[in-house]
Amino acid sequence: MALTKQKKRHVTFSQMKVIWSRRQQEPIWQIIPYKRILETNKHHPIVLQDDTYLDMLNIPGKDLDFISSDGANSDKSVIESFHRFLTIYVSDFDIIVSQLPADTKTQKAAWSGRLAEIDQELRDAATQARYDQLLQQRQYVLMQIETDNNVVEKITHQEYTAFIYADSIKKLDQYRTMFLTEGGQAFQAQEVSVKRKRMILYQLNNPAEMLTGGRRL
Repeated sequence: MALTKQKKRHVTFSQMKVIWSRRQQEPIWQIIPYKRILETNKHHPIVLQDDTYLDMLNIPGKDLDFISSDGANSDKSVIESFHRFLTIYVSDFDIIVSQLPADTKTQKAAWSGRLAEIDQELRDAATQARYDQLLQQRQYVLMQIETDNNVVEKITHQEYTAFIYADSIKKLDQYRTMFLTEGGQAFQAQEVSVKRKRMILYQLNNPAEMLTGGRRL
Protein backbone atom coordinates (compact mmCIF):
# COMPACT_ATOMS: atom_id res chain seq x y z
CA MET A 1 0.00 0.00 0.00
CA ALA A 2 1.42 3.35 -0.98
CA LEU A 3 2.06 5.92 1.71
CA THR A 4 0.51 9.32 1.18
CA LYS A 5 2.33 12.37 2.45
CA GLN A 6 0.09 14.59 4.52
CA LYS A 7 0.19 18.28 3.75
CA LYS A 8 1.62 20.25 6.67
CA ARG A 9 -0.79 22.82 8.07
CA HIS A 10 0.54 26.29 8.73
CA VAL A 11 -1.05 28.50 11.38
CA THR A 12 -1.14 32.15 10.39
CA PHE A 13 -0.46 35.00 12.82
CA SER A 14 -4.12 36.08 12.72
CA GLN A 15 -5.19 32.53 13.60
CA MET A 16 -2.74 32.54 16.51
CA LYS A 17 -4.28 35.78 17.80
CA VAL A 18 -7.75 34.19 17.72
CA ILE A 19 -6.50 31.09 19.55
CA TRP A 20 -4.77 33.26 22.15
CA SER A 21 -7.88 35.44 22.70
CA ARG A 22 -10.00 32.33 23.37
CA ARG A 23 -7.68 31.03 26.08
CA GLN A 24 -9.14 31.17 29.54
CA GLN A 25 -7.31 33.66 31.74
CA GLU A 26 -6.21 32.25 35.09
CA PRO A 27 -5.12 34.29 38.13
CA ILE A 28 -1.38 33.82 38.72
CA TRP A 29 -1.97 32.81 42.35
CA GLN A 30 -3.99 29.85 41.09
CA ILE A 31 -1.25 28.85 38.65
CA ILE A 32 1.46 29.08 41.33
CA PRO A 33 -0.22 28.25 44.66
CA TYR A 34 2.37 28.33 47.41
CA LYS A 35 2.52 27.46 51.11
CA ARG A 36 5.59 29.17 52.49
CA ILE A 37 9.21 30.18 52.03
CA LEU A 38 11.82 27.87 53.56
CA GLU A 39 13.62 30.39 55.78
CA THR A 40 16.18 27.84 57.05
CA ASN A 41 17.52 27.09 53.56
CA LYS A 42 20.18 29.57 52.35
CA HIS A 43 18.52 29.82 48.91
CA HIS A 44 15.04 30.36 50.45
CA PRO A 45 13.08 28.12 48.07
CA ILE A 46 9.28 28.22 48.08
CA VAL A 47 7.10 25.24 48.99
CA LEU A 48 4.06 24.84 46.72
CA GLN A 49 0.68 23.43 47.71
CA ASP A 50 1.49 20.01 46.21
CA ASP A 51 4.73 19.86 48.28
CA THR A 52 6.96 20.46 45.28
CA TYR A 53 9.42 23.37 45.19
CA LEU A 54 9.87 26.64 43.36
CA ASP A 55 12.74 29.10 43.19
CA MET A 56 13.09 32.51 41.55
CA LEU A 57 16.02 33.79 39.51
CA ASN A 58 16.38 37.29 38.13
CA ILE A 59 17.06 37.68 34.40
CA PRO A 60 18.63 41.09 33.71
CA GLY A 61 17.38 42.80 30.56
CA LYS A 62 19.63 43.24 27.55
CA ASP A 63 20.72 46.79 26.69
CA LEU A 64 20.09 47.10 22.95
CA ASP A 65 22.82 49.74 22.67
CA PHE A 66 25.36 47.02 23.42
CA ILE A 67 24.00 44.44 20.97
CA SER A 68 26.27 44.43 17.92
CA SER A 69 25.64 43.16 14.39
CA ASP A 70 28.41 40.56 14.60
CA GLY A 71 30.84 39.02 17.05
CA ALA A 72 30.31 37.44 20.47
CA ASN A 73 27.68 40.00 21.53
CA SER A 74 25.68 40.03 18.29
CA ASP A 75 21.94 39.42 18.12
CA LYS A 76 22.67 36.13 16.32
CA SER A 77 25.01 35.04 19.12
CA VAL A 78 22.41 35.90 21.77
CA ILE A 79 19.70 33.89 19.97
CA GLU A 80 22.01 30.92 19.40
CA SER A 81 23.07 31.03 23.04
CA PHE A 82 19.44 31.00 24.20
CA HIS A 83 18.68 28.09 21.84
CA ARG A 84 21.62 26.20 23.33
CA PHE A 85 20.30 26.91 26.82
CA LEU A 86 16.89 25.46 25.89
CA THR A 87 18.55 22.25 24.66
CA ILE A 88 20.43 21.90 27.97
CA TYR A 89 17.81 23.06 30.46
CA VAL A 90 14.88 20.81 29.64
CA SER A 91 12.96 21.14 32.92
CA ASP A 92 9.90 23.39 33.22
CA PHE A 93 10.28 27.09 33.91
CA ASP A 94 8.20 30.26 33.58
CA ILE A 95 9.26 33.88 33.15
CA ILE A 96 7.19 36.44 35.04
CA VAL A 97 7.30 40.14 34.11
CA SER A 98 6.59 42.54 36.97
CA GLN A 99 7.00 46.16 38.01
CA LEU A 100 9.22 46.30 41.09
CA PRO A 101 11.22 48.98 42.92
CA ALA A 102 14.65 49.58 41.40
CA ASP A 103 17.28 47.37 43.04
CA THR A 104 20.20 49.52 44.24
CA LYS A 105 21.73 47.15 46.78
CA THR A 106 24.99 46.82 44.80
CA GLN A 107 25.47 50.59 44.64
CA LYS A 108 24.54 51.04 48.31
CA ALA A 109 26.96 48.31 49.35
CA ALA A 110 29.77 50.03 47.44
CA TRP A 111 29.02 53.45 48.93
CA SER A 112 28.68 51.95 52.43
CA GLY A 113 32.09 50.33 52.01
CA ARG A 114 33.58 53.67 50.97
CA LEU A 115 31.92 55.36 53.96
CA ALA A 116 33.59 52.87 56.32
CA GLU A 117 36.97 53.58 54.68
CA ILE A 118 36.52 57.34 55.08
CA ASP A 119 35.55 56.97 58.75
CA GLN A 120 38.75 55.01 59.34
CA GLU A 121 40.81 57.62 57.47
CA LEU A 122 39.21 60.38 59.56
CA ARG A 123 40.44 58.69 62.72
CA ASP A 124 43.94 58.49 61.26
CA ALA A 125 44.07 61.95 59.61
CA ALA A 126 47.43 63.61 60.34
CA THR A 127 46.55 67.19 59.36
CA GLN A 128 43.53 69.47 59.58
CA ALA A 129 43.56 69.91 55.80
CA ARG A 130 43.32 66.17 55.26
CA TYR A 131 40.58 65.93 57.90
CA ASP A 132 38.52 68.64 56.16
CA GLN A 133 39.01 66.96 52.78
CA LEU A 134 37.74 63.64 54.17
CA LEU A 135 34.71 65.37 55.70
CA GLN A 136 33.76 66.68 52.25
CA GLN A 137 34.15 63.20 50.78
CA ARG A 138 32.01 61.76 53.56
CA GLN A 139 29.23 64.27 52.87
CA TYR A 140 29.30 63.35 49.17
CA VAL A 141 29.05 59.61 49.95
CA LEU A 142 26.09 60.21 52.29
CA MET A 143 24.35 62.15 49.51
CA GLN A 144 24.86 59.20 47.13
CA ILE A 145 23.41 56.76 49.66
CA GLU A 146 20.40 59.05 50.12
CA THR A 147 19.95 59.20 46.34
CA ASP A 148 19.94 55.39 46.15
CA ASN A 149 17.33 55.26 48.92
CA ASN A 150 15.13 57.74 47.04
CA VAL A 151 15.43 55.69 43.85
CA VAL A 152 14.12 52.62 45.70
CA GLU A 153 11.19 54.58 47.13
CA LYS A 154 10.13 56.41 43.95
CA ILE A 155 11.23 54.49 40.87
CA THR A 156 9.98 51.14 39.59
CA HIS A 157 11.22 49.20 36.60
CA GLN A 158 10.22 46.16 34.60
CA GLU A 159 11.83 43.05 35.97
CA TYR A 160 12.04 39.53 34.52
CA THR A 161 11.97 36.65 36.98
CA ALA A 162 12.39 32.99 36.06
CA PHE A 163 10.37 30.50 38.13
CA ILE A 164 12.05 27.08 38.22
CA TYR A 165 10.39 23.96 39.63
CA ALA A 166 11.45 20.62 41.12
CA ASP A 167 9.95 17.81 43.18
CA SER A 168 12.86 17.84 45.67
CA ILE A 169 15.32 20.32 47.15
CA LYS A 170 18.23 18.35 45.66
CA LYS A 171 16.83 18.62 42.13
CA LEU A 172 16.00 22.29 42.68
CA ASP A 173 19.64 22.93 43.62
CA GLN A 174 20.76 21.19 40.42
CA TYR A 175 18.32 23.16 38.25
CA ARG A 176 19.30 26.43 39.92
CA THR A 177 22.99 25.84 39.24
CA MET A 178 22.25 24.93 35.63
CA PHE A 179 20.10 28.02 35.11
CA LEU A 180 22.76 30.26 36.63
CA THR A 181 25.65 28.85 34.60
CA GLU A 182 24.25 27.95 31.17
CA GLY A 183 22.74 31.26 30.03
CA GLY A 184 25.84 32.20 28.04
CA GLN A 185 25.46 35.35 25.94
CA ALA A 186 21.66 35.16 26.19
CA PHE A 187 21.41 36.09 29.88
CA GLN A 188 23.32 35.95 33.14
CA ALA A 189 20.75 34.92 35.73
CA GLN A 190 21.10 36.06 39.33
CA GLU A 191 19.73 34.75 42.60
CA VAL A 192 16.82 36.66 44.16
CA SER A 193 16.91 37.78 47.79
CA VAL A 194 14.21 36.50 50.15
CA LYS A 195 12.94 40.09 50.58
CA ARG A 196 12.47 40.41 46.82
CA LYS A 197 10.75 37.01 46.65
CA ARG A 198 8.21 38.23 49.20
CA MET A 199 7.63 41.36 47.13
CA ILE A 200 7.04 39.31 43.97
CA LEU A 201 4.67 36.92 45.73
CA TYR A 202 2.80 39.86 47.20
CA GLN A 203 2.42 41.46 43.78
CA LEU A 204 1.21 38.20 42.23
CA ASN A 205 -1.53 38.06 44.86
CA ASN A 206 -2.32 41.78 44.67
CA PRO A 207 -1.83 42.72 40.99
CA ALA A 208 -3.75 45.99 41.30
CA GLU A 209 -1.32 47.42 43.87
CA MET A 210 1.96 49.11 43.04
CA LEU A 211 4.86 47.95 45.19
CA THR A 212 7.15 50.42 46.92
CA GLY A 213 10.52 49.93 48.49
CA GLY A 214 9.15 50.79 51.92
CA ARG A 215 6.47 48.08 52.04
CA ARG A 216 6.85 45.69 54.94
CA LEU A 217 5.96 42.07 54.15
